[in-house]
Amino acid sequence: MWIEKKVKDLFEKYNTNDPFVLAENLNIIINQYDLGETYGFFQHCYRKKIINVNINLGEAWKKFVVAHELGHAMLHPDINTPFLKRNTLLSIEKIEREANYFACYLLLLNTEPELFMEKKYYLAFYGIPPEMEFL
Repeated sequence: MWIEKKVKDLFEKYNTNDPFVLAENLNIIINQYDLGETYGFFQHCYRKKIINVNINLGEAWKKFVVAHELGHAMLHPDINTPFLKRNTLLSIEKIEREANYFACYLLLLNTEPELFMEKKYYLAFYGIPPEMEFL
């Protein structure tokens, strides 16, 4: 699958699956603000790529959100999902699913699931929200 190839290529090039380190290596700025109910969003503004993450999230959630937004940066750099959601009838579900898949694949790359009794513990250990269990 093309998303898996993107993740593997990133890992091979930078030798890490840490989304914060990858963002730094890719010159993507990470800002942390109080975003209210919003977990995070990606923006491409004046040739700068920026990931905004809610400062009120726990560390595991921040890591997942940055991985998810990194997915948008790598897979959909020119798509403005907040604009599409507010101003069009286009569905952004596929785009969000792809970013979630990117995040999960990135965070679980080179891990050993057989060390865990149940999938939910495996996901939780690597900072994957339980909602992603059925992805």
